[in-house]
Amino acid sequence: MGWEVRFFWNKNPNISIEITKDILFKNLNSFVKNLKSKPEKRTDLYLNFDLNNIGMKFRTKRNLEMKKRTKIITQDGINCESWQKIYLNNKKIDQNNINLQKLFQILENCIDKEDYNQAKSFMESKEKVEIVSVQKNRWQTSVSKKEIQNMTSTQLRNFEKIGNIVSMEFTEVNLEYDEKKAEYYSVCIEGGNPSTLCTIGDALWSYLEKNLEKDQKIFQMGYPEFIAFYLKNIQFDEKANQENNSENLQK
Repeated sequence: MGWEVRFFWNKNPNISIEITKDILFKNLNSFVKNLKSKPEKRTDLYLNFDLNNIGMKFRTKRNLEMKKRTKIITQDGINCESWQKIYLNNKKIDQNNINLQKLFQILENCIDKEDYNQAKSFMESKEKVEIVSVQKNRWQTSVSKKEIQNMTSTQLRNFEKIGNIVSMEFTEVNLEYDEKKAEYYSVCIEGGNPSTLCTIGDALWSYLEKNLEKDQKIFQMGYPEFIAFYLKNIQFDEKANQENNSENLQK
């Protein structure tokens, strides 16, 4: 895997995905046709280690694989991350009854000691392994820096020096954990030049801020961090509800 810059934001239930696509990408000619076609659809099951740089999932609910962040470069407040994918299909892990010792053995062999100790400590503190179902509807295309500049109405810095073509992905992301659901969108740009991606990512961030609703908050992170963030929000909401119920009972 190469370099990527990824953004997530919460879906507005009052605005359809078709309107969202039209608002954001109507001026991106090379993407308009792709967005009218059927998306790539799949559901992945993500394990939560509460680490930003290590992710593991059952791709299409079957094939076990890991993602490790190998590098991160920050430019103008935009994080560009490089990820390594490790296929673990030969490891016998039952997603419906995960054996922690087997899982720890896999982690110990694939990640460094500090990350391993953090993941092990986190998972041992939980009553069960946290697995989030992530259903994705994804569209992809290749776009030029000129198209990005026209779409965002932004003069890209060092226009002549940065790379010309990047891959762009727009995804509808539907999450579920313990019957609790949430809906997000994601935009990701990928390429071989982190400086180019940071420059384009900076323009995209400003563009999204201008075109999204006020209650739609943008987050810059990879999937491992996003899964941990989602679960922490659920737990925070549950704790707040419990405290409110307790206060009401005392009144």
